[in-house]
Formats: sequence, C-alpha cells, structure tokens
Amino acid sequence: MSELDEATREFLIEGQEGLAQLEKLFLEVEAVAPTPENLTAAFRLLHSLKGSAGFLNFPNLEQITHAAESLLAKLRSGDLPFNATVGNLLLRVVDALREIFSSISQASGDNPPSLDSEGLIRLLTASSTPSTSASVSKPAAPAPRPDLDTLKPVAPPPAGLSQLGSSQQSLQGSESVILGRTGPSKGDKENSVRIDLELVDRLMALAGEMVLARNRIIQQVGQINHPALSAASRQLNQVTTEMQEAVMKMRMYPISNLWSRLPRIVRDLAQQIGKKCRLEMEGGSTELDKNLIEAIKDPLTHLVRNAVDHGIESPGDRLKAGKPTEGKLTLRARHESSQVIIELQDDGKGMDPDSIRSKVVERGIATRDFLDRQKDQDVFAYVFLPGFSTARAVTQVSGRGIGMDVVKTNIESLGGGIDIDSLPGKGTTVRLRIPLTLAIVNALVVVSGDSYLALPQSGIVELLRLQGQRLKTLVETSAGTKVLRFRGRLLPLLDLRTILNPAQAKPIEAEDSAISIVVVRGEGRIFALSVDRILDAQEIVVKPLPAPLRHLAVYGGTTLLGDGSVALILDIPGLADAGGVSGEAGASTDIPPAQASAEQVRPLLLVELVAGRRHGFLLDRVERLEEIESSKIEITSRGMVTPYRGGLLPLINLPELFGGNSVPGRENIHPVVVHSQKSGLYGLMVRQILNTVEEPWTIATGGVSPGIAALALVRGRPTEILDPSYWCDQGVHHG
Repeated sequence: MSELDEATREFLIEGQEGLAQLEKLFLEVEAVAPTPENLTAAFRLLHSLKGSAGFLNFPNLEQITHAAESLLAKLRSGDLPFNATVGNLLLRVVDALREIFSSISQASGDNPPSLDSEGLIRLLTASSTPSTSASVSKPAAPAPRPDLDTLKPVAPPPAGLSQLGSSQQSLQGSESVILGRTGPSKGDKENSVRIDLELVDRLMALAGEMVLARNRIIQQVGQINHPALSAASRQLNQVTTEMQEAVMKMRMYPISNLWSRLPRIVRDLAQQIGKKCRLEMEGGSTELDKNLIEAIKDPLTHLVRNAVDHGIESPGDRLKAGKPTEGKLTLRARHESSQVIIELQDDGKGMDPDSIRSKVVERGIATRDFLDRQKDQDVFAYVFLPGFSTARAVTQVSGRGIGMDVVKTNIESLGGGIDIDSLPGKGTTVRLRIPLTLAIVNALVVVSGDSYLALPQSGIVELLRLQGQRLKTLVETSAGTKVLRFRGRLLPLLDLRTILNPAQAKPIEAEDSAISIVVVRGEGRIFALSVDRILDAQEIVVKPLPAPLRHLAVYGGTTLLGDGSVALILDIPGLADAGGVSGEAGASTDIPPAQASAEQVRPLLLVELVAGRRHGFLLDRVERLEEIESSKIEITSRGMVTPYRGGLLPLINLPELFGGNSVPGRENIHPVVVHSQKSGLYGLMVRQILNTVEEPWTIATGGVSPGIAALALVRGRPTEILDPSYWCDQGVHHG
C-alpha cells in the first residue's frame, strides 16, 4: 500500500472496523428484531462511510453506501417491513464493501471486476420502494466459502507481516495497533494513538534483549555478596518484568477481533444446510498476542463449521430428541496461568465413542480389546488422526477426513494443545490451550552431556528424580526398550544424550544410583526423557535457529542464558520422531487397571511433612513440583519468597506449621509443591516428596480439622489429605 496516501490508509483502517460493527448490527437485526437503536447505529456507520468515500473520490463505494442508506432509512421509518430477503441483501452490502476495500488497499480503485455493483444498487433501490419490495426476487445464497477442511499446517506469521485469508478481506501492509482504546466511547479518540505494528515488534525485541541482560546480571550478582548491587539487581528485575508486560500488552488484542466473523459464518452455513443455529460468545475481552490471533483464526473457524455441520442436528431430529429446533454454540475464552483457554461447546448430538472404536478397528489402528479398555475421553483423541472421519457421506462442508488432524497440528505448532469432551445426545466441547505469546516463554533448562538445553514448559507434564528402590520399580524394559511406569501406563523412556549425540550415549542401567526424568507431551505423544541434570525454570527469549541447524527437527530455536551461554530450544514432537515414539493412542502399553471399588478417587501426591507421618495432595490440584535451593530463598516482611518464572513465589513452610523439623530432607534443597490460587502461585514446602498413587484409596473420615480435607486409607496406611488453599492462606497470614 505504499502508493496510497495517509488519508486513504486511515480511511481503510477505520472503515474495516466500521464494517465489522455494521455486520454485527445487521446480524442482530436479523436474529432479534429491527429496533430504532440498531437501525440508527447502522445508518450512521453507512453515512460516515459514504461521506468519506465522496471526499476521497471513490464513486462506486459512495453509490453503494447511498443506496444501502436509503434502504435503512425506509426500515427505520417503518415504510418497509423487514424480512429474510432484506436481511440477506444487507449482508450482501457488507460483503461488497469488503471487496471494495480490498481492491482499494491494492491500489486498484473501488470497482473490483468480480463485483456487480450496478446489479447490487438496482436491488437496493428496488427493495427501498415498498410497492415493489414484495416482488423483488430473493438474492442468491452467499457463495460457498473456501472449504477449511483443506487448510494446511502453517507456522505463525512473522511479526508485523500477518496476512488474513480472503474471507476476511484484510488490508495487507496496513498493520497497526491502537493504544489506550480499552473502554472509550465510540467517538472518543483523545486517549488513543495508532502505532505501526512493526514499531511494536521492535519494542518487543528490545524488551527481549533486556530480559536476557537482566538474567545475566542476576546470575552474576548472585555469585557475590554486595548488598547494594543485590538491591539494584532486584529493582532491575522488577522494572524489566513490568516493562516486558507493558510491551506485551501493546501486542495484545481482544479475542473478540477473532470472533467477529464467526456469527456470520454460523448463520450462512446453517442456512446452507437447512439447520437453525445461533452462536453465543463469552469472554471476548480476553487478550491474546496479535500474531497468535492470526495463526488460530483458520483452525477455530474450521471447528465452528464442523460443530454446525456434524454436531448440531436438523430441526426435526432435535424435536424428536426433546430439544429446541435451534441449536446453540457457545464460545468462551479465559486466561489461565500463562495460557488462554478457548472452549467451543455445542448442544448437539455429541460423539459416539463406540462408533469411533468401530472405525479405529476397521482401519486397523488398534484392536477392539485394546479400545474397550480405554476411557471414552482417550477414544475421542482418535478423531485427530490423519484422514479419520465417521461421516456417512462426503458433503461440500466436511466428511473427507481432512481437517481435524491439521487443526491439531496447527495448534500444537504454537505450543498449545487441544482436547475433546463429549456426551452422546448432549453435545461436545472442544478445548484449546494457547500460549499468551511466542516471543518470550517459560522454559526448563536441562543439561545433557556438555550442552545446555531448554524445554518449553507448555510441553512438560512432570519432573521426576528416581533413585534406589523407586528407580528399580518404575523403570523397566519392555520389548527391548526402556519404559517408565507412570500414572497407570508405560511410557517410552528416551535418553536425551542418545538422541542428540549417539557418540555420547549413556544407556540407562539397572545399577544407576539415580536419574533425572522429564515427562513431556507434544502432538498427542507423551513420553519420558532422561537428562543428566535439571537446572531451573526461567523466561527465555526465543531466537530463530541458525541456517546450518534448521534441518534438525529436534530443535525449535535458540536462546541466551543468564551466564551468556547459548542454549538450544528442544522441539518435543521432533524428539518424539527421533526417538521413534508413535501417536499417543497406540504408543504406550496400558497397564491392566486395578479392581475399582466404590471408594476409588483421584490420584494422590504423597509427601512427608513430619518424620513418620504421611500426607497427601490431590494430584489434579498440583501445578508443579520444584526443588528450591536454600540460597535462593529470601525472608521479607510478607514471609519467605524465591525468584520464580520472572517473578516471586511466596513459600509456606508446612513442616514448620505442623510443628515438625523445617530442615529439608536433603541438605540445602527444599522440595516444593506449587499450587495455583486465584491470586497467583504459592509454593508449599515439604520435608520430602514420596510418590504418586494411582490405585483406589478410601476415605475414613472427612473434614478432620481445618486444612485437613480427609483422613484416608492409602495403601493400607492412614494418610491426611491436605487442603492446599487453606495452607496458602495460613502461610500468608503467618508470614
């Protein structure tokens, strides 16, 4: 768009925002009813577009908006009744204006060859005349949109060069962000300023360099005893973190920008296939990095189309099932830790796990006996296999078995995840987990051989340190390969040295005294990695791989650590490929389940707070397990804290609160169970982490005392089940 002057650029950017509002208003008019408020708002938007088009000499655009304005005036005055024909025509106006805007942005004028402007104006003019409006033929249905089943895996677009698909008709090259626009009234621009996205990306890059410099300074200051430098280092850490968060917020866009086109897609597709469906949206103000919004747009659009086509039943079938004839899709978004959770829920027919099992057997993917032992939740994961489909017939919308696997690949290429919950006859929920940003991520630094390596924390399931009897019990050999017994299944256990440098291979032997293991997950595959050492978690700035290394799939980028050394960022799916780990559905050997009893409950994490006594946490309430060095713990007026993920983690000394010995089980190393509260993360210090329990256990007494949720019998021994929320609160007040 270098040929366009500044006034035209501004007109196109603001015009696109106006079109989004206009389409929303027209859909509201159609779904609810025309009201003086929504008709007046739409009229004003069209009038503004018409005035700007006349000023900038875009006659075609001016004539279409004038004709549409006249139609709205008749609707507003009550001289013209609203019906489906008028509703379709108004939405055709929006499509036409988008096409014109796209043509202008390419310096091709405002008369695209593919647009029949005169025909559209004649229809608008005829519909504006009450005496002839009834005889106006119904406009043709909207042209079918590109079949998103054929979308290909894509990497997130480079910063500042986002490109939307043709269905969005975006303005390539005119990327910008508006700062300070959260909450202002429609006409209020005094508190906002438009900044080119390239400048924001430059600021983000500089913030990343400051994070690297901060990490180096903190590491160096930690090696000397200088109070003034330590204080300055802490201030630098705080300021850098706040600045980084501020710059990241500049790149954040409300996810409603991504959702704005979905109501129209649902409406058009439902009409096309003879269904009734509405889309409700919650949490549209949730913010996500702009580049990630662009990258998940096509996968999310496919999921919405898939829900309308496969999930929502026909009106007749819904009546037979005792449901309203109109189906409902609900789209929700929320922040959770360092991720955005997006849920798409429908109230349709749900997924039949037995039908999926039959299809899996038919394709020879797994045996019926194996599938019958799997939970329905695990069976639903098969829909993400390439070419998998249970559709009885191929339609224009879906049924080719192309799409869901690509959606999963796209989401996981961003460091995210996807899973499905479904109840036959009730509906389906698809849940996406998306990182807030890809520029600066949390990672775990490990050592393998003589190399420092970083594992993105979004792919880490658990950290284990096995020694003695636990090592002999949990690591074994199956079919000639090492496996880890982990939460009721056998996971492939890969040696990181062997994968990265076979010449340095150090096979895991039975006589090893102890090994460090990282359990990871990526692209539907879960496996274990043995590493030489686990160092610590820290924020890293992701840099691209050097050209000579780009062919190595086990690496996803590089970063600089606090001491200035270069660390390669590991790619979890690439490691799985290199280690021969197949898809999760058939990768691990299931352990025959224990005989379930009526008392079976959730998995436990067993810990020791006082010598000779066992306590437990519900494992699904545990965020992370960490080991903190005594030298990294500081005493403040609010209690004990330690640096953690670029911030400070409050620590609660449970052994001390229980009247026991606060000295850790290993010298200078404190095992910590990290728990997530609404107010943030808290670290619950324990004397020793013992084990995880998957088999059934029974509750002897509930609500024993404050902070003790229950007294249970676990593996034949009395165990107090802790309420972590209570102890987090007690620890804060105690500090």
